[in-house]
Amino acid sequence: DSDAIKVSLSDCLACSGCITSAETVLLEAQSIDEFKQQVAACAQSGGRRAVVVSVAPQSRASLAYAAGLSTLDAAKRLTGFFKAMGVARVYDTTAARDFSLLEAREEFVERFRASKAANNNQNDQNNQNNATPNPLPVLASACPGWVCYAEKQSPAVLPHISHVKSPQQIMGTVVKRRVAAALGLDPGAVFHVAVMPCYDKKLEASREDFREGDGDGAPVPDVDCVLTTGEVAELLAGAFGVAVAEKDGYSSEVGGLLEGAGALARCDPAPLDGWLASLGTGVRPRTMADMDTDADMDDADVDASNDDEWVWGCDSK
Repeated sequence: DSDAIKVSLSDCLACSGCITSAETVLLEAQSIDEFKQQVAACAQSGGRRAVVVSVAPQSRASLAYAAGLSTLDAAKRLTGFFKAMGVARVYDTTAARDFSLLEAREEFVERFRASKAANNNQNDQNNQNNATPNPLPVLASACPGWVCYAEKQSPAVLPHISHVKSPQQIMGTVVKRRVAAALGLDPGAVFHVAVMPCYDKKLEASREDFREGDGDGAPVPDVDCVLTTGEVAELLAGAFGVAVAEKDGYSSEVGGLLEGAGALARCDPAPLDGWLASLGTGVRPRTMADMDTDADMDDADVDASNDDEWVWGCDSK
């Protein structure tokens, strides 16, 4: 009875109810301080390393609303703020969301057809008795808190969970492959920061599932660091010397968001990168829906050294 109970990150249900030593290490690696250290290190690398930021539309919309800005204006000011710090590229994750939705659609169609074929083959006794490997209904996989809960508490539903990556992780793959190549860097030399509305996204980024080997075979995470909307607001407040009100020694997430968002209005706007660069220009960006043929997909998968903007938000300019 006197033995201490050890709780590790693998036991975490993402309930935010406790902080273990493993979670402390995780939070240190997914923090404002780590982001600042990486920006400083990349600035001193002589172009051998770079920081790339991708912003979720939900986070951008929250900051825009709190600051009294349009979402387009907020995007420009966020881009200007991050680039003034030394960030190489600032992208929007909307294109990654389109990828995720279309891949989820394809997965559902495949499962539906397989299920229909199995039901029609009533003479096959084995087909009737054996469970379908990818059954219906298909449950979304974009929420890491839900996936974590299902893995720990309801493993029976795991076959129903979609195999498609979340927009955050799809964007991570794009950044580490396409953007890194456009910058002339190895995937491991690009520090990818995702701005997301949920703390559980930090757990998602830390999963071993989302690490791939680079040229040296070393595992490289798709997303190196996740900052929440509130943390970006805190970053903005600190940059402009805006005091965040505290209660009982702790800052209020809502209060920090409002005060930090006010500082966003003081940032100088900058030209947008990637997909968002077409907003306000009257030029409609090509979307996944426009590309129904293999030839179109081959055209989209252009060499990263091409001077034309890559439609998915990874321009080389």
